[in-house]
Amino acid sequence: KAVAAPLTEEQGYELFARATRGLLLTWPLLVFSKTHGTGGKDTVEKIDDIVEDVLHNFKERWERADVDIRAKSARVYVEEVAPFLYEVMEKDLNLEIEDSSPEMYAGHIIRMFEACRFKSNFTPKVCDIFIIIGIDYTFITRLIFCTTQKNYD
Repeated sequence: KAVAAPLTEEQGYELFARATRGLLLTWPLLVFSKTHGTGGKDTVEKIDDIVEDVLHNFKERWERADVDIRAKSARVYVEEVAPFLYEVMEKDLNLEIEDSSPEMYAGHIIRMFEACRFKSNFTPKVCDIFIIIGIDYTFITRLIFCTTQKNYD
């Protein structure tokens, strides 16, 4: 059985960016915001900016990281990412988030980051699995959101 060549750092980051975009753009809160224009006429651009800001922050960590996951400059924590998500959702998209989905999405993005940056066996197929897992989570969240909304109507 042939073994795939390890990914280059650039390929690893591109897989991470693809998976992160896929996850964030299917987040029910961002889908809701886009559908209802909660950020005004520039909602789509604001959502794109949020995704790019998240990726920019991870790119900085990617470039500082040693191959050792324990390196302090390489680690990313939910406590860093989630507050940013809460802030931009409220400030840019006029959404007050009362669930813990920013923490959940931040955690998933961080797991993808660590897999792409520090695991030599990370492949495009694994990237697709991360996206599917994120979409499955999004689907479940969407069902809960819809059920909750019906209860309030």
